[in-house]
Amino acid sequence: MTSLKQQYKQLLEQTQSFLLQEYACRDSVMTTDSDYAYFKEYFLKTRQQPKPAAPLPSMSTPIPATTPKPKVAVKPSPLPSPSLAVKEEKAEPTLPPPSEAKKGVSLEPMPAAAGADLKEIRKIISEKFPHIKLHDNPPDDSEAKQRSQRLRAPEVVFLSFHEPQEQALFLGKVCRAVDQQLAPAVIYPADKINKQNKWEAMLAMKQLSLIVATDVGIHSMPKLKELYRESSNKMHRYLGGVPLLLLPDLTIYLKQPELKRSLWKALQQLLKNR
Repeated sequence: MTSLKQQYKQLLEQTQSFLLQEYACRDSVMTTDSDYAYFKEYFLKTRQQPKPAAPLPSMSTPIPATTPKPKVAVKPSPLPSPSLAVKEEKAEPTLPPPSEAKKGVSLEPMPAAAGADLKEIRKIISEKFPHIKLHDNPPDDSEAKQRSQRLRAPEVVFLSFHEPQEQALFLGKVCRAVDQQLAPAVIYPADKINKQNKWEAMLAMKQLSLIVATDVGIHSMPKLKELYRESSNKMHRYLGGVPLLLLPDLTIYLKQPELKRSLWKALQQLLKNR
């Protein structure tokens, strides 16, 4: 019989453990009306009834009178003496005498740093990267500074007129060669200047000494045709008051490369006495 009770107790514990694992305390479980009524009745019976609250005291109960306590005479405390009433004034800090003042510390200049030994580093770079040239001193940048100053005020302007790619590349190479060897030069798109009506502003540049453009491009824009001038012997040409080097169709320089030499000599001659 004892073993049967023990098995029954274990069954109840396992059932309770299963229910606690599967359902939370506040989860609702589907059940029949009869089971719900049975367990509700059992729950109401086993629930402790709240204790009745204690009755409030009747308002008609007389409150016992309190006897007043006799007042005790308090002797006035004597006033503090005038010497204690006055607070001591804080003494203001005074400067120390000149003899006690701190003396300034004279700083000595730092000695020049000894040059670092870069022999090992240079050796490694020479072995690993033989194509890199090492300099003992920083390279001179005076030429680069001069070029940067010249770019601010170009002396030679090449006008482009939407040439094909090969002709545009050739014109760019000529402009770059002039900029590096003869004078600061730039390429300006003619259609952009024409739309903005900036021809007078371009021709008014103080440093401008030469304009290079094709004959076809000059005669393709009415404004440039108005500014175009020739000398009486037709040896010199101008755009406004600026000397103009009039080029033929650029395809001739691509078909006959020997003409590039004569073009370079003409540029040198025009920029020689600028």
